[in-house]
Amino acid sequence: MENSQIKNVVAITACPTGVTQTFMAAEAIMLYSKKQGWNSKVETRGQVVANNSNNELTAEEIAQADLVFIAADVDVDLSAFKGKPVYRTSTRAALKDIAGEFEKALTEAKVEGSCNTTDKTCCHDAQSESATSCAKKCPCSFGKLLPIVIVIAVVAIAICTLS
Repeated sequence: MENSQIKNVVAITACPTGVTQTFMAAEAIMLYSKKQGWNSKVETRGQVVANNSNNELTAEEIAQADLVFIAADVDVDLSAFKGKPVYRTSTRAALKDIAGEFEKALTEAKVEGSCNTTDKTCCHDAQSESATSCAKKCPCSFGKLLPIVIVIAVVAIAICTLS
């Protein structure tokens, strides 16, 4: 795929907390797309927004997309992008070198939902995918448990000192 073939880019940015890196990566994608003369829309996902998604992509926007750019540190459901060239990277990589990541996207994007028998790299192994999913969700889950652990520790110390 060449730069001149791109007119519309849709993107999703997401990180476990959905705060700084999510929105900074979204801004970087929009600025780079504008600089290239592309139309772009970026959906941001995280825990800041009530329904965990902001600026949600529509079916029409996805249908018109020439490239799907995913900058995420958590799992993103790609089923809506079937038949579209999709490139996945981390928010950190997108923030560090957005131009380089888009260059990679133009050459390495894989058509979602396509898989041939000779190249199994595009096929998803359910077992490895679930392990990856768990690993990506754990930091966020631990962050939610930390206040509870602290409260339990404080209560335990208080009970011990009162006895």
